[in-house]
Amino acid sequence: METNKRTNLLYSFYQALSEHFGDMFSLLSHAMPLIENYIGADRVFYYDWVDKKSVLSLKIMSEGQKSYSLQEDIFVDKDSPEIIKLLQDGVMDSPTLDYPAVYVLLKWRGPENSIKTMKTGKMMSSSLGVCA
Repeated sequence: METNKRTNLLYSFYQALSEHFGDMFSLLSHAMPLIENYIGADRVFYYDWVDKKSVLSLKIMSEGQKSYSLQEDIFVDKDSPEIIKLLQDGVMDSPTLDYPAVYVLLKWRGPENSIKTMKTGKMMSSSLGVCA
């Protein structure tokens, strides 16, 4: 029975996200409300991790099944045990907040650019993001 639930969930995500999205914001603005609904969260945030600057950059928030574009930069100490744990394990919880928060490291590959990709099939290097 559990396998059927997972299969149905994956199929519903597939149906909702099977169109072409012009950029990452469009894709995430469609996907994040699905994630919000699935995990029963009040809000879901997407942060972009900029390794060279040690910055978590808040980009998108989903709340009430709607997505919003945001911009907030959080400068982090790369030697922080929480950040090291997140980068090593891919998941971190935050016990210091008044509310439960789980951060998940996302890693994906995207096309270098659409015309070049069609000709060569080349993919760009992996990108990182943090979902809270």
